This record gives sequence, structure tokens and C-alpha cells, in this order.
Amino acid sequence: MLKRIAILIAALLAFPAQALANDLEGAWALKIDDAIIFIFELDQAEDGAWSGSWTRPAEFGTNGAVFGRISGSTTLQAVGGAERDGAVRLVFRERGQSNVFQFEQTGEHQVRMTYVDTPLEPFPLIRVAPGSAIGPFEEGRIYDRDNAVTEEPYVDIVPDAEEASEQPEEMTERDGLSDDFLTDLDEARASEETDAAIESASSEEVAEERACEDLRGDTPPTAAELDALWGDDYEAIGSGLDIREYTLSNGDTARVTILGERIYVNRCGAED
Repeated sequence: MLKRIAILIAALLAFPAQALANDLEGAWALKIDDAIIFIFELDQAEDGAWSGSWTRPAEFGTNGAVFGRISGSTTLQAVGGAERDGAVRLVFRERGQSNVFQFEQTGEHQVRMTYVDTPLEPFPLIRVAPGSAIGPFEEGRIYDRDNAVTEEPYVDIVPDAEEASEQPEEMTERDGLSDDFLTDLDEARASEETDAAIESASSEEVAEERACEDLRGDTPPTAAELDALWGDDYEAIGSGLDIREYTLSNGDTARVTILGERIYVNRCGAED
């Protein structure tokens, strides 16, 4: 009898945390003063899988503490998502690099967003209406994350698009986005390669697929990122070492060895 009571009490104590975790679906914004800098939209499928999008300025400079030289808007689709211990991680792939964001609900309309594997402090996010737009941005203004909005009444109404995003009709300067958001504002660079990458990442061609390109680049994904990118549908090879064989979207195979958080690609492509 006592054992049953203990189990019931444990279930009741765990319920609020689980209910909170399940409420991560929706749109969450990093808002500084009166301007929305980022919007993350999280969606959970019926099978429990997570997906999402990240809407941000097309051009901006930041060192993680302040944001400036902001213009335009672009949306990236997550290439992978996973839930662990009530927190949801989304992976966004760009220019051969993985940006991993973790979301943990801290209140009814509040979320803590962590930019994984960076020294940046977590960012406070607030719930906004789905379909909201970033902005409005004032030309030449610097937005300090110390002024981030942490609490605001939630209104389930999409603001007028023209009022929510007042962008200049012509952009005379293209400010590059640093790979890891840690570039100083004065060092934010512009290049044709950056422009092409932004246009490519914002197109609908970004899909949840498995390809050899996911394993390449200057910084290959970690084991955790690979799990979020490709899931757990693989064949374990042999015993002892964690060797996995994945079937790619085009029918090719990839065999990788996992050692801690590092992955080593044994081969990737068509079988001989």
C-alpha cells in the first residue's frame, strides 16, 4: 500500500514538469526593447518528433551581447530535432556548420534558449503569436541583450506586417553573419559566398534529409548533433565500438564510428 502511495505522489510531482515540457510548441521570440530579433517556431508531430524554423534578420552583426546593422528577414528550417529530459533541441545547418539551440520552458509564456557549444549565456524568449514578424528595427541602432524582454502578456493576434517589420526598401550594405555569432560588430564581413548561403538556407529546398554533406565541413557534427540530424534509425555494426550504418535519402550508406562526442566517418556514398 505504501509503495502505491509513493508511486502516486511521484507521478503527481512529475506531472507539472511534463505538462510544461509539452507546451513548448508555438512561436518564441527574442525581443529586445520593442524589437523582435529572432523567432523560433517549434512543432511536435503526432509521433513525438520535433521540427521547427528560425526567423532572423537576413543581415546583422553581433558578438552575442549586442546586435546591430540589422536589415531584411530570412527563415531557416531545422534539419533535425530531439527531446531530452523535457528540453527540445533543434539543429540548423548552414555553410557546413551546425547551429544547435536548446529550448527549456521556464514559465507559462517563457522559455530559456541556449546556443549549444558556445560560451554565450542563455537567452530569454517569450511566447508570441504564430506568424509574427521580426522587427521593427531602427536604422543605426544597437540592441543590447541586457534589455531583453523576459515577461509580456501573450496576445494571440498577429501584428500588422507593415508595422511589425519596417525595413529599408534598398539595402546599400550587406553585413555578413559570423559562423558562431561571436564576431565583433566591427569585424562582421560581407561576401558573395555569405549571400548565396543565406539565400540557399532560406529556400524551401532545406529539408530533413540524410546526405554525406551533413558529415562534411570545417566542423563536422558531434554525436549529439548527428542524433538530432539523422535520428536513431541505423544498424549497429559489430560489438565493442559504437559503429553505425545509416541509409541515406538517396539510397547510399554512411558508416560512422562514435567515440565520446566525436564522430569518425568510415565511408559515405554508394556501396562498392
